[in-house]
Order: sequence, then structure tokens, then C-alpha cells
Amino acid sequence: MRLGAILLHFCEGRKLGKVYDSSTGFRLPEDLLLSPDVSFVSKARLKEIEVAPDKFLAGAPDLVIEVLSPSDRMAQIKRKLEHYFEHGGKLAWLVNWRKQQVHVYTPNTDNITELTAPEDVLNGGVVLPGFKCKLRQIFPP
Repeated sequence: MRLGAILLHFCEGRKLGKVYDSSTGFRLPEDLLLSPDVSFVSKARLKEIEVAPDKFLAGAPDLVIEVLSPSDRMAQIKRKLEHYFEHGGKLAWLVNWRKQQVHVYTPNTDNITELTAPEDVLNGGVVLPGFKCKLRQIFPP
């Protein structure tokens, strides 16, 4: 909730696009529907991924935020991220609330940035230029 609220405040204030919660589905290939915990779609991308006839968005969001739950398996999560990136996603944040960590993924790279300290800064990269958030804002003491 906290990260979604921070993201929503940043995006709405700048009219960058839309932030969605987990009730929004993204239809990737016709047979795959995924619903990230939080997602962002830029204004430009919203024009590309129109609402499909079943009311879901047809394509991947620019930014995907997945929050790990105890039942999640990393192989399953990584495959989800691959699907998002294969269909136009540009950035993914994997939030491990138990360890108070965020792992940052980008497409076509094996380079994963791990943010683990309260003063580490999560940034929006090319998707959300200027977005910065210290981990302590997401995981208060």
C-alpha cells in the first residue's frame, strides 16, 4: 500500500499516466491474463494498449510491482516478469516485505539491482524519470 500510494502521488501530480492496483488485469497473449500487485502505464502507452473487449488492458504495463507472498516461488515470479518484458514492460520492482528489500529488474538484462538498506534509493529509471524513494519510506522502522 505504502509504495503504491507514493507512486500514485508522484504520477498524478505530474499527469504521467495511470497507476493500477491488483484488480486490473493485463492480457498479454490472448491466453494469458496477469494482474500485478501495482502497475503503472504511461500516457503514451495507454494509447497503445487499449482496453480489450473483456475490459482488461491489452498489453503489459510500463512498470510492474510484485509483492512476494509466502507461497510465491522465484521461478514463477521470474517467468511472470519475462512475460511482462516480452510484451512491452520496461521496469519491474519485486518487493520482499519480510526482508524489507526491493529487487529492480529491467528487460534484456541479467543485471538485477538489489536495494537492501533503509537509505537505498528506489528510482523510476526511464519509466518514471525523477521518481526517487528511500526504502525507509516503504518499510518504516
